[in-house]
Amino acid sequence: MSRSCPHSLKRSGHLTDAVYNKIRPRHKQPPRIYGFPKIHKADVLIRTIVSCVNTLTHLSAYLANILSPYSTDFTVNNSAYFVSTISSERILDNEIMVSFGVESLFTNVPIDAAVEAALQKLENDHSLADHSTLTPAQIADLLNFVLRSTYFQYNGSIYERQEGAAMGSPVSAVIANLYMKSFEEQAIATSLYNPRIWNATWTVLDRRSVDSFLQHLNNLEPSIRFTKGT
Repeated sequence: MSRSCPHSLKRSGHLTDAVYNKIRPRHKQPPRIYGFPKIHKADVLIRTIVSCVNTLTHLSAYLANILSPYSTDFTVNNSAYFVSTISSERILDNEIMVSFGVESLFTNVPIDAAVEAALQKLENDHSLADHSTLTPAQIADLLNFVLRSTYFQYNGSIYERQEGAAMGSPVSAVIANLYMKSFEEQAIATSLYNPRIWNATWTVLDRRSVDSFLQHLNNLEPSIRFTKGT
């Protein structure tokens, strides 16, 4: 059980009545899982989505609102932004531009590492008190509770996900971005094949280093597996 549940935080004065009434559970319906076929994949895999409509998602949305400002500095907004970013870059003859992508990122995010990445951002934010009455540790505790309460209904039975974030939960995209930022920093700091340019979605590096760098990425965290595109 989480050490910092909304009810205990309200009683201790860390949550106002207005915030507590906004995030407290109002619905009893469990999340439901469904899937979309990945028709662009060879084996036509299923992308599973957990529908959180009319479920206990208010706390997840509240945490996403607090954490989202920390994840905006390393994402690509749209294709126009991407084009404007690379238009001034020059690729040398011995270099290649490569896109490294994570397979099923949301559902493979390691929860402990993701919560720790979020906690570090919160602790380094000296303005946190201006937009939240909670401490970094309390927010991280609530986040851990939400990420470890990923259950869903399928065909009349209830299942619980042991690791990863559910596609469909409001906080999943935010926490995946925060974790990957931490992952990328570790990858660059420990790599022998540092790219000349490293971006959230693409990189420029020596052609001879591509496979070695990909292997390095895939050795850092067992659940995070990269593929490459050129």
